Amino acid sequence: MIANWEDTLVGLMAAWLLLAGVAYISHRQQLGLSRNMLIASIRGPIQLLALAFILHWIFDISSHWGQAGIIFFFCVLAAQTSSTHHPKHRKQAWIATTVGLSCACMLTLPWLVFAGVIDNDTRRAIALKPSLSH
Repeated sequence: MIANWEDTLVGLMAAWLLLAGVAYISHRQQLGLSRNMLIASIRGPIQLLALAFILHWIFDISSHWGQAGIIFFFCVLAAQTSSTHHPKHRKQAWIATTVGLSCACMLTLPWLVFAGVIDNDTRRAIALKPSLSH
């Protein structure tokens, strides 16, 4: 476990050194990107750490209703992203995409579980992380 943390820290330091070199060149060329790169280099690891905690929490959900809620939430987020491509009919696109994705998930995922194609496990029902157990 410690070797993994050490490898991660060495990798982060190497990336930050590379970023510092790019920021220096940006500063010398007066591109005005140094501050944005510094903020992004600090924000990135914080966002990844937050995502790791959220995914850990999601994968610990064993309730079918909890799994369904998470999947519905992802359908709503996908619909939000999709509706931005249709600015004139944004509300209609959001509703159509939310209903379509939710219905597709409600019809296909239970059948996949009952047929034994995927296990009754959040890690497989919400396909975000490859499983090493099979």
